[in-house]
Amino acid sequence: MPSQKSTATSAAAKVPLRARGRARVAALLDAAATVFAARGYEAATMTEIAAEAKAAIGSLYQFFPSKDALADALVERYTERLGEKLQGLAQLPAGASRQAVADGFVEVMLDLGPERITAIALLDARSIEPAERQRFRDATRLQIAAVLVSAAPQLGSEKAAAMAGMILQVLKSIPALAEEDAAAGTSFIPEARAMLRAYVAQGLGPA
Repeated sequence: MPSQKSTATSAAAKVPLRARGRARVAALLDAAATVFAARGYEAATMTEIAAEAKAAIGSLYQFFPSKDALADALVERYTERLGEKLQGLAQLPAGASRQAVADGFVEVMLDLGPERITAIALLDARSIEPAERQRFRDATRLQIAAVLVSAAPQLGSEKAAAMAGMILQVLKSIPALAEEDAAAGTSFIPEARAMLRAYVAQGLGPA
């Protein structure tokens, strides 16, 4: 999936080559996600993020030369993880149960819900251009359509694309519904799951 860039001139993050460096970068990104979620993008500081990661500020700047670079890396990590999970769903065998397909979509969003919320907040805070957002949505729809065609090879590309657009709209609501369920004891996720099961079954036809 395409990465999101806040400006054409923002300094890029350094890509570590060794396992130790990759682990350090992962810890820094986790810390950044925590601080951004608690403080918001504008209020968060690199000093706070380094402290959250229990790392020297110089170590943070070694990998991420700016707060923008950190935000870009977090959004890119989310898009990569989403892509990997959707690619995994596309490996379901032809004729897989429609319930398994629908539940797979829901589980992907439940797993990545907090990351999605952070990624969207970072995009909003930095006024990412609409074209960048559209490219992300288009890539996600294509991957959802690939999952549908994998499960139902007889499904035409036009129908798969239309279904993917509708499924994406439902999936975007999953993280917020999960938070509502946890906070208020509601049961929106089971309802969303049932709705998606019915829609996928109707659209793909019998397995």
